Amino acid sequence: MSKMKSMKSAAAKRASKVFNNIKMLFVRSSTPKAGSKRGVPERDSSSSDDDSRDHKRRKLVAEFVASSSSSSSSSSSSSSSSSSPSSSSSDNNPNFLSVTDYLQQIPSVVESIQELKSKPPVHLNKSDSRRIINVLQGEVAHATAEQADILVSDKATTCHILALRSKTIDGGGGEGKGSSKSATLASVAHIDQPGYISCIQGMVEVHKRYHGVGNKIRLEVHLVGGFNDKKGSSEALTEHLLHVLALIDRQEKQHIDMIVKTCFVSDLNDDGSRAPVGRGLAICIESGDTFLASVDEAVAGPAAVLRNCRLWSAPFGQS
Repeated sequence: MSKMKSMKSAAAKRASKVFNNIKMLFVRSSTPKAGSKRGVPERDSSSSDDDSRDHKRRKLVAEFVASSSSSSSSSSSSSSSSSSPSSSSSDNNPNFLSVTDYLQQIPSVVESIQELKSKPPVHLNKSDSRRIINVLQGEVAHATAEQADILVSDKATTCHILALRSKTIDGGGGEGKGSSKSATLASVAHIDQPGYISCIQGMVEVHKRYHGVGNKIRLEVHLVGGFNDKKGSSEALTEHLLHVLALIDRQEKQHIDMIVKTCFVSDLNDDGSRAPVGRGLAICIESGDTFLASVDEAVAGPAAVLRNCRLWSAPFGQS
């Protein structure tokens, strides 16, 4: 019991340190430059209000990721070594940091990225004996360890791959008892644009229903995709998805302990030449291990061509 209390205390201290970093960034990014009221040319009030809303939303996203990550982080020594804001933050409006600028201040996010980048992507093909479910663009898949070994999606550029994995939490705060393969549920979605709010809410709802509405669950979140594209499509999708998850986290606190394990997105996923480092993400359902991956056509799944055709025939948000 005392060991659990000390672990919670250490986690709280790490979260406090990260929050202080974020608050300092918030103040720094809002401080007017010399000779200017806000540090940018005067604009109409509606534009200023929009920027303020964007800034607050990014801060909410960063606090959500920081608090969700700190509860799962085991290394306190690296908490003090947060990186500085990116010099490329918001060229059009230097007073407002991008969401990736905030994410770079969270040690657990940086650590998970380094771990993913330390290993080359795994090419999943017929020689792999594991049961693989491949998720194409615009699709969602759910599976237990009884049904499959790996959920994967690849070929993402500005698209983002969202993976969720859940288990019940027992009364003592640990993972639910029982080693049955049915105790764990995993989901993967390949999301190509903002607007799939009901889809993400539905994914979370599936996990709640699977474990029983009355049971509290631990929900691990992994997000990979995007790069430093000129149009800013990647960053817009990153911010949208994290904002949706942050709102779900607020609404479901009583039922879900949401843990952000991976956030390899947008600028953070850029190789320096405006191309993504990671284009595919795989998750081992039973262990929860994740890795960058690509999928051979031989294991891409049934009717892959027909499934891809749906992208060109379905209305927006219904692919």
